[in-house]
Formats: sequence, structure tokens, C-alpha cells
Amino acid sequence: MKRIALFIVATLVSQFSFASNSPAFWQLTKKDHATLHILGSIHVGSAKLYPLPDHIEQAYNDASQLIVEVDMSRVTKSDLQEVQRLTHLPNPQKLADVMPIEQYRALKAMLKPLGLNRPEVKALQPWFVIISAMHLKLEQMGYLAAMGIDQHFIQNANKANKPIIQLENMQKQIWYMSQLAQESEQFVEQSMKELAQIDQLAPHLLQAWSEGDLSKLSALLVLKDQPETSLNAFQAMMSERNQDWFEQLIALPVENNAFVVVGALHLTGQSNLIQLLEQAGYQVTRLPLDAESLDIKD
Repeated sequence: MKRIALFIVATLVSQFSFASNSPAFWQLTKKDHATLHILGSIHVGSAKLYPLPDHIEQAYNDASQLIVEVDMSRVTKSDLQEVQRLTHLPNPQKLADVMPIEQYRALKAMLKPLGLNRPEVKALQPWFVIISAMHLKLEQMGYLAAMGIDQHFIQNANKANKPIIQLENMQKQIWYMSQLAQESEQFVEQSMKELAQIDQLAPHLLQAWSEGDLSKLSALLVLKDQPETSLNAFQAMMSERNQDWFEQLIALPVENNAFVVVGALHLTGQSNLIQLLEQAGYQVTRLPLDAESLDIKD
């Protein structure tokens, strides 16, 4: 099956230095359309990732607006209420009621060192417990959502009063994730294995992102030996979101050049965002980065 939990959490940063760093980054131009710079994002990070290459920061500075998947600085009360509905079990159900007993006991043992073995957690959907555990494990490893690439640019845009456009709101993103997670009966079992292996997986994921190797990144996150129905559901979800984002990007006024930050997996595979824009007539240029342009501190 696919590594749904890791896909949802997205890719990681590590404490390692790399000889070559060329994150997936493109310039897209088309007559009478806004110029786009699109960066494949990682959604958690550390201070060791910064500063980003001048090439990327300059493209951001020159853009008239920032476009991201979700602007977490604009989350509303309505968003939070809908997220609560999607992530909680129907009252009075508890985790123990919807999981095999041995699986439930194993999950409890994994949650304890993360500080998640609490009464309120038992009211959450199993898939959301796993996602929460993955985030907390990453925090323990030093990888923070606040240091992710998208948050880096959102924080900078808010400081500079640069307009921010979100491609979808928080509740829509969580709905997609919940539907994807619930497509597979093996989600919890597989995700528990991923959680146990994340220390080993993290460096490989960063290596793929650092080199801009989207094929390797996709292979790590989207396993091919999964049921066809599960793979089809994943691909349909990605295609639907990419098509929605594509339609928003091509509708931008020509004067509103944009710096776009989206998860790297949206830039590879079937009907990916770059492919859709190229098919619509955009001239696509992959922008390589100098080996020394990303200064990761030892």
C-alpha cells in the first residue's frame, strides 16, 4: 500500500549535509499570463535548512504574491469545527471500539513515549491518531512544521504584507486526507510500521528532495505493490487537486506574477501540475541550483 501517513506529513529535513542541492524548482511563462515560479515543498524542517538558495529567495522577492496549498495563518473557527468533525469518532465510540484489540494495544504502546496516550486521543479517528503521532515523532527528531518551506514563505509574506493566496482551505485538505486514509483497510497497520521506521526513512526522503529527484521521492512515498483500488484512489485524489490548482493558476491576471509553493509530489506522476501547465502552452524551465547555493550548517 502507499505510505499514506508519510504522504500526508510530507517529506522531511535531516541533520545531514549534502554535496549537491537542487530542489525541484521551475519558471513557467506564457504570453498574456502571469509568470509562475513553482517550488516543490517540504512541510516540516529545521533551522539547518536555512537560508535557502539565493535563486529561490530572489524569485520569491520578485513575485507580487505568494500562493500556497493552505495558509495556516488564515484558519477560521469554521475550519476548526469541520476538522474536528472529520477527525473525531462518532460519540460515544472510542479507539478501542474500532480497532482489533492487539492492534489497539500496540498503538497505545507507540503513543506512550510521544505523550499521546491520553484520554482525549481515544476519541479520535485512527488515521488522525497516526498522523498526529507522526508529527510528534518528527518534532522529537527536530523536524518542525513551523520550519517547513511553505511556512517559511508564509511568515515572510505576512511580515512584508505580500498577498497570500491559498489553493484550498484547511477543511478541504483534511477532507481529502481523511478520504484517502479511509480508502485502505491496512492504513493503520502500515502506518504503525512507518512510524517505527521513520528514523531510517527520513534521510532518504531528504536526499531525494535535496537533489530534486521527484521520481525517487515518489517511489519512497507511493509504493507500487498496493491494491489497485487503493492506488487508483490516490491517483484520483492527486489529479483532482492538481486540476483545481491548475485552473486557479491559469486564471491569474497577467500582472500578478506568482511564487507558488506546493508539495513536491504534486509536481510528478500522472496529471501533475507542471505537466498540466505545459500542456496549456506554458514554457517550462527547470531552474538548477549551484551545489553551494544551499548552505546547510554542520
